[in-house]
Amino acid sequence: MVKISIGRTRIQNIATLLVVLVGIILISLALRNIYVGNRGYSEAKDEYDMLRERFEHIANPQNTGEASIGDPAGITLPQHQACVFSTQNPGGIIQSMYQFAPMAFIQAPRLGLPGAPNAFRAIIAGSASATAAPSSVSPSGRSMFKHFHNMPDPDAPPGPKDINPDYVGWISIPGINISFPVVRGADNEKYMDITFSGAKNSSGSIYMDYRCKKNFSSPVTIIYGHSMNDGSMFAPIRKYQDFNYIVQYPIINITTEKDEILSYRIFDAKRVGAYDKVFALDIQKAVEPGYFTGAPEDAGKFLVLSTCIGFKQNDERMLVYAALEG
Repeated sequence: MVKISIGRTRIQNIATLLVVLVGIILISLALRNIYVGNRGYSEAKDEYDMLRERFEHIANPQNTGEASIGDPAGITLPQHQACVFSTQNPGGIIQSMYQFAPMAFIQAPRLGLPGAPNAFRAIIAGSASATAAPSSVSPSGRSMFKHFHNMPDPDAPPGPKDINPDYVGWISIPGINISFPVVRGADNEKYMDITFSGAKNSSGSIYMDYRCKKNFSSPVTIIYGHSMNDGSMFAPIRKYQDFNYIVQYPIINITTEKDEILSYRIFDAKRVGAYDKVFALDIQKAVEPGYFTGAPEDAGKFLVLSTCIGFKQNDERMLVYAALEG
């Protein structure tokens, strides 16, 4: 009987030891996943912070560091260009630019100035309008403008398109932590775990539905992004469940790869299933009036932001609906 009791005790001890070892292994794996996950969040955050800083004039189109100059077209221009403009002698502006600031002239469209070419045409012509037609400029002025505007700048730093050919624009929501380059892949899978720079990371990228036109001209443009546990990527848009948040932060800005700024006004936000009807839309066709609840009657183009939400994030999506203004 004693031998049998000793044998059972050993078995129990071994079983207890195995349970403890399994517990240690599971805890170690969990801690490792947390560490790897946090490191992944940090690496992705560092990348996107660097991109925002590098392309600040795109990421922050309303804050380009420009100073207002009293030019004949009433256009806001960078300080370093102001010295070459003469409001009293618009005919000599081209020559002044040619002599003193040719690189500033040809780089203007890259400095985040919306409609820069038209702005310069207006200034060259001495027009009171920033949308002066090229025909209003003298032949010599048009020739020189075309020459400088089309001349590549060998010293210009690479733009977002040079870093990632799939770049289609930049999304920003003033007032909240949304400011990211937008990409479009050959499908909707590629950028789920690939960052803008091409690194493998669970944060992925902010990406456009592959069916949409990259110039944002589709009747409905859908943009996806993960809702990360650290509050990064598209996590902030979950707050739009509160209508007061829509009232407080209603504008979504898109800067296209051609530096055109599109402003969308949010009119609705809600939780839906992962297979909501919006994902099955023929997004190249205009939607029927009333399709989107609360949409302005005269809205022609829509932007939908999508991110995962809920305890089982594969089952639900948070959608934010906005209509193009203007």
